[in-house]
Amino acid sequence: MMTLQPVAPVSLEFNAGRPEALSRWRTLVDALFPPLRVVPERGREFGGRIAAVGRSELRLTDITASPHRVERAPDRITGVARDYYKVSFQVHGQGVMRQDDRELHLAPGSIAVYDTGRPYELEFATDYRFIVAMFPKTALSLPAGIPGELTAHPLGEHQGLGAVMGSYVHGLAANPQVLLGTSGELVAQNFLDLVSAFVAEQLEVSAVGERAERTVLLLRVLRHIDQHLADPDLDPASIADAHYVSVRHLYNVFSLTGVSVSAWIKERRLLGARRELADPRMRELTVTQVATRWGFADHGYFGRQFRERFGVTPGAWSAEQQRAERAGDSHPRAVDSDTR
Repeated sequence: MMTLQPVAPVSLEFNAGRPEALSRWRTLVDALFPPLRVVPERGREFGGRIAAVGRSELRLTDITASPHRVERAPDRITGVARDYYKVSFQVHGQGVMRQDDRELHLAPGSIAVYDTGRPYELEFATDYRFIVAMFPKTALSLPAGIPGELTAHPLGEHQGLGAVMGSYVHGLAANPQVLLGTSGELVAQNFLDLVSAFVAEQLEVSAVGERAERTVLLLRVLRHIDQHLADPDLDPASIADAHYVSVRHLYNVFSLTGVSVSAWIKERRLLGARRELADPRMRELTVTQVATRWGFADHGYFGRQFRERFGVTPGAWSAEQQRAERAGDSHPRAVDSDTR
């Protein structure tokens, strides 16, 4: 399962006028993100500050810097570095984000979605600050390719889920240690659930044309699946009936995701069970009870599928989380380069 390496809270300042500031900035940026090219504004001394914290499913980076350009070039998109989404929240300053032949003006309150698997560019003409959340594409409750439809689209913190999500990320940036505490996984998951809901809301609002109609139906189907994961009889036929479409049409709509309906149901169940087995509030539940709660009628099948997906048995995973909780062990590291 793809993850990010944990990062203990780190805050570094790079003073303008120091000759090594830019080279040190580039080194840290390459450690925290999939490789990027940083080009400062000509004729101006570069300076800035980076504060970062993260765990396996979410990394948060608070960046303040002088004007510069950032490029995610095609020749640097390799390996797992392509398998992440980034969502940025503009705090102050002005800039432009470009991806997929679209251009987005960034101003305070702007939210931008980036796909690290495709080239993009950020250009800041003023001093700026923004907060960036980066997470594996598999961390959202949406198929990997769907959120990418929002890259470089105008999104904001002005109302609705955008305002809620903005408040949440600003709170995390002000209290980074929360992500590494005993409730850190739950905190991260709540944020990722907000991102998933926000993306789905925005896709439905902007739906136009035949493909958009299929996307809207797909989003409704995905919500239905999540609401009925505990039902062992959940299958393509019951989903099609609930949405008054044929199974064939359901398969056609699901072709947007690149996975089958049954495979998606299994993935959502396994991820839900994995979270529950790590949740301190669910310690009284046995592995068998967790399997049943997530729609697995055959508990032997659940164990085999869990081990195949995560490389560990459900019981061993639960025991590992309990040991880490007792030890207060979040395995933090200052920085890492696993995103290359």
